[in-house]
Amino acid sequence: MAILDILIPGDISPSATDVKIDSILLHVSSKIDNYPDLIKQGTTWFNITAMKSFNQAYIELSTDLKTKIIEVAFKQANMTLPKVFIECIRDDAMTAYYQIEASWSGMLLAQPIQTQGYPQYDKPT
Repeated sequence: MAILDILIPGDISPSATDVKIDSILLHVSSKIDNYPDLIKQGTTWFNITAMKSFNQAYIELSTDLKTKIIEVAFKQANMTLPKVFIECIRDDAMTAYYQIEASWSGMLLAQPIQTQGYPQYDKPT
């Protein structure tokens, strides 16, 4: 999901997609009722909004334009599709991201910053 690298861009730490947060979210979502539908409907909203606003699919937009659409989603009324989607994706992506040791580079951490999340996703199966 192109949205993830806007929420968690790479810097001294890897980006969300560098550590496969997209795959983790898709795997986790497959086990939760309605989560796959939320992802499908939410990404559809992002694409429709991008097409209406900029005549391009979301993934084709510049970082600045992608960020503007994310900001629009966060500003929507509570319990609307875009707001529920972006908040859910952000929260789950952050939780998964900081469970992965590679995300700690440059932060002087020796363990995850929270006690819950998706442990072991950075380990081979």
